[in-house]
Amino acid sequence: MKKIVSLIFLISLVLVVIGAPTLAADQEETVVFARGEDFTTLDPHNNHHLSNQVVDRLIYDRLVELQPDGSYEPGLAESYELSENQKEVTFHLREGINFHNGEPFTSEAVKVTIERLRDNPTLVRAQAFGPDQIDRVDIIDDYTCVLYLKTTYGPLWNQLGSICHIIPPKAFAEQGVDLFENPIGTGPYRFVEYLQDVNLTMEANRDYWREDIPKVDKIIYKPILESSTQIAALLTGEVDIVDMVHPDQVPVLEADTGITVLRDAAWDAWFYQFNMKHPILSDVRVRTAIDLATDRQYLVEVMGGGAPAYMWSYPGMVGYTPDIKTEYNPEKARKILKQTDYTAEELTFSYKVPEGWYPKMSEVAVAIQSMMADVGITFNVEVTEGAAFIESRAAANYDIFTTGAAMTDPGNATIARVVKDQDHSSYMNKELNDLIMAAANTVDPELRHDYYVQAYQIMNAVKVPQLHFFLMETIYAHRDRITGFPFVPFKIANLRTVDTVENPGPVK
Repeated sequence: MKKIVSLIFLISLVLVVIGAPTLAADQEETVVFARGEDFTTLDPHNNHHLSNQVVDRLIYDRLVELQPDGSYEPGLAESYELSENQKEVTFHLREGINFHNGEPFTSEAVKVTIERLRDNPTLVRAQAFGPDQIDRVDIIDDYTCVLYLKTTYGPLWNQLGSICHIIPPKAFAEQGVDLFENPIGTGPYRFVEYLQDVNLTMEANRDYWREDIPKVDKIIYKPILESSTQIAALLTGEVDIVDMVHPDQVPVLEADTGITVLRDAAWDAWFYQFNMKHPILSDVRVRTAIDLATDRQYLVEVMGGGAPAYMWSYPGMVGYTPDIKTEYNPEKARKILKQTDYTAEELTFSYKVPEGWYPKMSEVAVAIQSMMADVGITFNVEVTEGAAFIESRAAANYDIFTTGAAMTDPGNATIARVVKDQDHSSYMNKELNDLIMAAANTVDPELRHDYYVQAYQIMNAVKVPQLHFFLMETIYAHRDRITGFPFVPFKIANLRTVDTVENPGPVK
């Protein structure tokens, strides 16, 4: 009898030992990502915020996929061909893929998505890829379709791979924009819920068409506006990854053996945006004085990194020209202002910056305020909550504001913000707009470069509609339990491949 009991005990023990890894593997794994920005909409085609772009890359797929190094790989389109005239793209789509609601992915989804951008010019994303570029999409069969362009378009792959998120046609036809209250894509993560100012939760799409992702069960996006609160949450393990780390916090994080810091130059720069309806700011002499009074190198010291900026193209990007710049010269700024005969009251402007969107922006705004005061200009700094900042910008309720623009191609920003005046500066310059559109409609990289250089020369001369002054760094930090999180210079944190040491994926 004792032998039988012992045998039963041994079998039970073996089963426990064998079963232990299975229990660990089945344990739900959640990764929490924090950034100082919430959402104003979940419509993937009607936003230009990095918060949305981070989440959109998880919920949706695109025909081609932008990679962390800026290259592109096939996505929902298994293959594609560009015609000889470079105005037609034939897509051969992957078969057997479903949207999160079970609706099949076919050519109809491509047509509805792309033609939505064509037919709705007020959509934020349509301002970079919309009615000016898109002619139509013809369906050949369920898994073959052809995109016809109105003109050759240099940033085509960039737009297809970064902003053209494919939506479910049947659900969109039934619900319209209400669909985006509970967004549905084909991506590696499904939308679960959004609690404003608290978090946005996504769960693994266990039927995802790629075998290697998703790797964790849940990803939670947590908007934490205050930098010190972000870092405290990271150090205590409340969050796993922090985006846009404050440079002053880097030494604290590097001293923690359980934290990894990723830091390098970003494709993102801050600029002054001038409201040209303002009678004083419409004077190029005033804008020139503001440019001359801006000590860009000192701002690099204030930030603890980064570099001066002067144009929409950043180092390593088409159109970047180091010869286009302005030297800091406050004495010259004073002389120019003296010639204008403007009073101190006339040289007083509101200066709006968004709260929590970027590290140390408030400190930079105060430093700029001091620089302007040194030459006789008053900047009344208004640090504005994100939603209120967006409303003011949309209503042109500002004198001057500063924000940034992360991108992978200058066509992304220059078409929307210069040609289409997305930020309502009320500035129009046909020669400048023609050069920007010529660059956008040219595939030859050398010719595109020449067009952008000419455009930037004009912008540097007139100091409008944007005047760049600081090129940022991207600084991420994550707990060492995190793997598969790549550094990206264009600041759209890539969580598609994120994993953990404790329970490595994929999840299926």
